[in-house]
This record gives sequence, structure tokens and C-alpha cells, in this order.
Amino acid sequence: MDDFLFEEDSERLFYKAEKFLEDGNYSDAEKYFKKSAENGNSEIKLKVAEKFDMPFSGENPILDYTVVRYLCNEVIDDGDDDLKLMAARRLDRNMMREALDINKAYLTYRILGNRGYKEACMYAGYCCEIGKGTKKNIDLAVILYEKAGEMEKMNWCICKKENKLDFDEYKRRLN
Repeated sequence: MDDFLFEEDSERLFYKAEKFLEDGNYSDAEKYFKKSAENGNSEIKLKVAEKFDMPFSGENPILDYTVVRYLCNEVIDDGDDDLKLMAARRLDRNMMREALDINKAYLTYRILGNRGYKEACMYAGYCCEIGKGTKKNIDLAVILYEKAGEMEKMNWCICKKENKLDFDEYKRRLN
């Protein structure tokens, strides 16, 4: 029987899995990453999801979007707000790939936006603007962008006129 079944430390399992991955032992890397996530907290789950996701360059021999989706949903359900935002962004980035849940990412953005996360509010507005994970709703997008702008971040996305926000001009530009 594999010795990893008896280990409890998810960090150690994670680093062993990384070593297996570096050495080209993909089967053991996959087993150890999954066991690490099973034993780990939300931070470890998010790290493991990253390992199973498509890299920005190159190939991923252990690519598995089902694992990514499962772990990101677990983090959204159980993690702290910062980790929830990262998990939602990972789901969002993968929305065009099979079986990923952009609706949950959108809902997470809305919840975190209501808790004061500027970036989440901005992403929720963008989802409303283009109809990603929700119906297209320009009026709601503008409200969410305004809220993000009021939080003193991301107001670069809103058209400014005479040092105040001009949402009518912004809506005209969107159409």
C-alpha cells in the first residue's frame, strides 16, 4: 500500500507531488496532489487546483478541469474571502473550457463585492456588462462599476467627465 495513505501533513504531500511532477512521475504526482487537497485547507486546495489547470505556456501532463472545478467550488464554499476571490477568478478564466461553472464565479463576485472587495465588484460588473454567468444587464453593470469606483479602485473603467463619474456617457459607449 502507498505510504501517502498514512501521511497527514498536506503541505508535505503537496511538495512531494511537486517533486514527482518535476521528475516526470505524473501518476504519483497526481495521487499526491489529490491526497494533499483531500487533507488540506482551502489554500492547499487552491494550489492543487492550479497544478491541474492549464498553464499560461507549455503543456500540463496532469491537466484535469474536473479537479479544478471541484477544488475551486470547495474553496468558494469553505475558504476565506481572499481565497474565494482567487477560486472564482480561476473558474472565470476557465469558463470556455468544459464543465466549469461560471455562474458560481459570478455569484461569488457579487457576494464578495457586497463585502467590500473592489476587484470582485468590478468583475461582477464586467460579467453583467457582457452577460457572463448572468443575463446581460448594462444598468446593473454600471451600478457595480460605480460601487467599485466608490471603493477607490478600478474607476479607470468608468468614463470621467469634469472630475465626476458620468455613467450616461459610459452606457452610450458600451452600446
